[in-house]
Amino acid sequence: MKGFEVEAARAAAGVAGPLGLPLAPPVAGVEGGRPVLVRVPGPRLDALLGTRPALAAAAGGVLASLHARPCPFDRPVRLGPAATEPIGFAVYLGLSAGQRRVLGALHRDAALDRAARAASRAALAGTAWCHGDARTDNFCVAARPDPRPDEGSAARPEDPRDGVPQLVDWEASGTGRPEVDLAALAASMIAGRLAAGTADDSDGPALRATVNRILRAARRDLTAVLDGYAAAGGVAPRTALLGALTGLALLTHAVTRPAVGPYDRATVLFTEIGGALLRHPGRLATLLAAPAGPPC
Repeated sequence: MKGFEVEAARAAAGVAGPLGLPLAPPVAGVEGGRPVLVRVPGPRLDALLGTRPALAAAAGGVLASLHARPCPFDRPVRLGPAATEPIGFAVYLGLSAGQRRVLGALHRDAALDRAARAASRAALAGTAWCHGDARTDNFCVAARPDPRPDEGSAARPEDPRDGVPQLVDWEASGTGRPEVDLAALAASMIAGRLAAGTADDSDGPALRATVNRILRAARRDLTAVLDGYAAAGGVAPRTALLGALTGLALLTHAVTRPAVGPYDRATVLFTEIGGALLRHPGRLATLLAAPAGPPC
């Protein structure tokens, strides 16, 4: 596994993305069998989406550039265990009471488990080079390469928020359907906005209004990703598979969310929205086609 990660990181660092920077930072060395990447001074993508929406399109372009390249090794992308699958006793002991409740509800749903298994099988039926864990927190934003300023003019200080996303953490990399990465990015965008926007004590109509506002913002994020993906030459994804894999990834966010309490709204929403998309993946098309509404 670790050898694949080093090879993937080195190969990605040699591929120029649509905005001129490599898809990944250079590999400075190897420690414990894992690549040590040159530090990217900018923030992570998840910290910038609310203020720099153009970065979502740039991230889509990075994924399109990756998917257009041949995978440097012959192995399928490594999908994490689905939230509907059984887990070991040692893992169970490490879960919070809230996480155990979420898992219990998911494991009692046989239809959801069948849908999850079908989506996972479909995800592996492709030959694109996939990152395998393209969440917003696995994109670091590097400074944009500026042309040399005219002689006599002062160089403008670079704002890292206006930079270019680069991918880190390549241990799951392999071949699969491009929707694997697009869904990971979409689910992390939705989950991040829901977690940040539903932390107060609002309930009832106020909570519904908040969720609708958040989903409008997430719709803009995902539309920007897909626009950037297409502009960089990416083939249009299969909406049904993208919807199912986004739902599956949201369920994983629900189970792995730290400090899950009995009334954690974000976890409930991850589970409800993720389950709905996994059962009815075509609903993602409805989400994308709906009016975007005012900015969040």
